[in-house]
Amino acid sequence: MRKKEIKKYNNVLGIDLGGASRNGLALYSNKDKKLLYHKTIKRYEASSNLEHRNNVIMEMKTINEEYGIDIIIFEAIRLFSYGKIQLQTILSLNKMQTTIINEFSDICDIYQVDVRSWKSRVLGSANADKSFSLMYIKNKYPNVNIYDEIYHPRIKETEIQLNHDICDAICISEVLKFDNSILQDKNKMNFK
Repeated sequence: MRKKEIKKYNNVLGIDLGGASRNGLALYSNKDKKLLYHKTIKRYEASSNLEHRNNVIMEMKTINEEYGIDIIIFEAIRLFSYGKIQLQTILSLNKMQTTIINEFSDICDIYQVDVRSWKSRVLGSANADKSFSLMYIKNKYPNVNIYDEIYHPRIKETEIQLNHDICDAICISEVLKFDNSILQDKNKMNFK
């Protein structure tokens, strides 16, 4: 039996869809072995969820024009979180994924990966918590700002937080330098 040839990807856009507050985007070059780009897109900077999705897509189009995107990788939506189904979160993340797939299916390959899969490859443990990705980025990329200002519109306050979304996006963008077998046909998301 003939072994399936594994496609090589250069510019990998990792996306952490995050939660309600922000999304992380990071572009890693496997050829140059360096982080080319990273940015956090904040939900509160948009007037609606639709505008936020459009802002993410516009940023992705800018990245593609400037660097080229060979593959997009984002986390699979988890149906259960801490034993509960979070329907609103699932629907929101699904809308973001669908928007990305719709806009980029003809441009590059798109895959979803299980969070435990990329964590085991990049961070060394499938059970690594958020602190592992923060420390990985802090040690590997000391110039990446791992802090972020988050504005809470309901209480009209700004808070400084550790930005695990950008750290996870960078880790996701690096996953193929460790192992291409993470890309399973069943997880390819391009519209046919």
